[in-house]
Amino acid sequence: MHSGADNTDSATEYTQLTADAAIARLSAALRKSETRPSMTECQCCGETIAQARREAVRGVQLCVSCAELEWLRVNGVPRRG
Repeated sequence: MHSGADNTDSATEYTQLTADAAIARLSAALRKSETRPSMTECQCCGETIAQARREAVRGVQLCVSCAELEWLRVNGVPRRG
């Protein structure tokens, strides 16, 4: 029979594995983006990407607005209550 401690250990291990996988995906995406040149226009909407953003985010492909929308699409909107 499993105890509450076993369930907690399993949940902790699952959470750690999930976090490790997310970090690995983000690290790979960052390495990939650093090899691309920064775009002057957003790939999504075509708006100009500010020079400061192009200098701060190597390999940037999206303007701030589109990047925020993409983040919400990938990560979901936080739920309340």
